[in-house]
Amino acid sequence: MEIVAGAVDDEVVTPGFDLDLELLQNTFERVNYFAWDLLGVGEVIGPCVAVEGAYHGHHVVVQVVAYPPDDEEPTMKIDMTRLPP
Repeated sequence: MEIVAGAVDDEVVTPGFDLDLELLQNTFERVNYFAWDLLGVGEVIGPCVAVEGAYHGHHVVVQVVAYPPDDEEPTMKIDMTRLPP
């Protein structure tokens, strides 16, 4: 998300989000691996939730990253002058 106007104009921030881990895990037919990787060790993606298992008969690996890749452009802009005091 990119901040528009105000003292931090053009600053890019990552908004928080919620992830229902139980729902994610229960989506799989079988889970072989399910973990929170705080440091992103061995990967360049950084912190993530990783799930490996079976989904509709296929072997899949899902990684939900905490932060977008560095080359990803902001998809939202927030105008700081329009926020309530």
